[in-house]
Amino acid sequence: YAIHVPCPELSGHAEPLAATDPGLGEEGALVLDARSAAEFAAWHLPRARSLPYDYLEPVAPRELGAVVSSGASRVVVYGDGADPDSGQELAKEIAARGVRNVFYVEGGAPALRARPAP
Repeated sequence: YAIHVPCPELSGHAEPLAATDPGLGEEGALVLDARSAAEFAAWHLPRARSLPYDYLEPVAPRELGAVVSSGASRVVVYGDGADPDSGQELAKEIAARGVRNVFYVEGGAPALRARPAP
């Protein structure tokens, strides 16, 4: 009997973005926070939307639809900065579902919080 069924991997291409990149504040960019709701509540970028990434469950069609229908010129995702980074993984999954111009912040939320104030 098979006790392990491999999960199809959803992994597209997402470009890395430095935490100091001015594109983060670009008009028309959709910024997604892949961390837990509690981490989002404690700190997040001002324009960010919470979309917690689950390593075992794919992004729900409703949530993906909200990303697609946002009309954003680019999607920027940041996560927990761990290895693997939840932001990078979410960005790759979104890209694999056909969304273009998807980026992830290298180092995630810790790198964003450590950047110099404008």
